[in-house]
Amino acid sequence: MIIAQSLYMTLKTMYPYTIIDVLAPNWSSPILERMSEVNQIIQMPIKHSSLQISSRWKLGRQLAKNNYTHAYILPNSAKSALVPLFAGIKNE
Repeated sequence: MIIAQSLYMTLKTMYPYTIIDVLAPNWSSPILERMSEVNQIIQMPIKHSSLQISSRWKLGRQLAKNNYTHAYILPNSAKSALVPLFAGIKNE
């Protein structure tokens, strides 16, 4: 998560008015709360090792209401890409 901050800093430098929300596991909240680039932390309710496709679909549909335009997937895995896909985010 600490390494991801360089991405957030770069995005804020390139696009100063961008809003960065991060979907992450609960354990990373104390780290993310200290990153001034992060607007909102969205708790990932699904364990790292679990697929739970229906839960990912429900979460994606909830996030669709936020009208996100871009998603950066860290780690770059098919399982991690499901929530943004279900949220209808076109730019992954």
